[in-house]
Amino acid sequence: MDPNSPTLLLSECVLVYLKPEESKSILTFFKDHFKGDLALVNYEMINPNDPFGRTMLENLEVTSVFILNLLFLGPRLSPSGNQ
Repeated sequence: MDPNSPTLLLSECVLVYLKPEESKSILTFFKDHFKGDLALVNYEMINPNDPFGRTMLENLEVTSVFILNLLFLGPRLSPSGNQ
């Protein structure tokens, strides 16, 4: 991979599973490593409190998988969906 070439990063439902500081560290690495044009396309679950989001969180909790970034957003967006 040539760090001077234009680069497109694709991330789908990855960063949300990390602690915020880990996500920031990964993004900082790419920002610092690539000197050419750099673009990021990032897709994450948008609303953990809608029916789809609640179902997804419940299914993940059964397998002891937690979306760590949601834990740092406060009670409004907590995995339990309580407001």
